[in-house]
Amino acid sequence: MSTLILLTLAGAVLGSRFKVLMAIPLIAVAVMFAAVVAVIKDESFGLAIFTMALVAAALQFGYLFGAVVRFGLAAARAPRERPEHARGIPHPAP
Repeated sequence: MSTLILLTLAGAVLGSRFKVLMAIPLIAVAVMFAAVVAVIKDESFGLAIFTMALVAAALQFGYLFGAVVRFGLAAARAPRERPEHARGIPHPAP
């Protein structure tokens, strides 16, 4: 359980700093690592597949969360334009 939390946080850091192409190799490496651990622990095939899916999902969920936070912060920092009528600029006559 703590491994999934750490993977989610790692995905959030990636999502807040990098583009999606950075997440693809990381997910591949993490899934391969989970497969090696499953073989070493002599887990069943179904449990190994389930573990690999959880690892990939945790990283992807974390990446999505980090990306949403990054774009939310960028939107909050963006300057807001006031409409023309609020700036005192007269409208052209029709």
